[in-house]
Amino acid sequence: MADIRAVIWDMGGILYPTPFELLDDLEASKGWPPGTLSRGPFSPEGDPDYAECSPGS
Repeated sequence: MADIRAVIWDMGGILYPTPFELLDDLEASKGWPPGTLSRGPFSPEGDPDYAECSPGS
């Protein structure tokens, strides 16, 4: 077994879109009205539970 030399975490959607960024496409593909699925921390009104867990809150 080879030694692992590096691990790349893409938590902020730098390399790939975050799941929240794909919700518009999912809603459109299912014929659901925009805003049907929660945007969590990416919603305009924010997510108080997410904010409470974030550093500096």
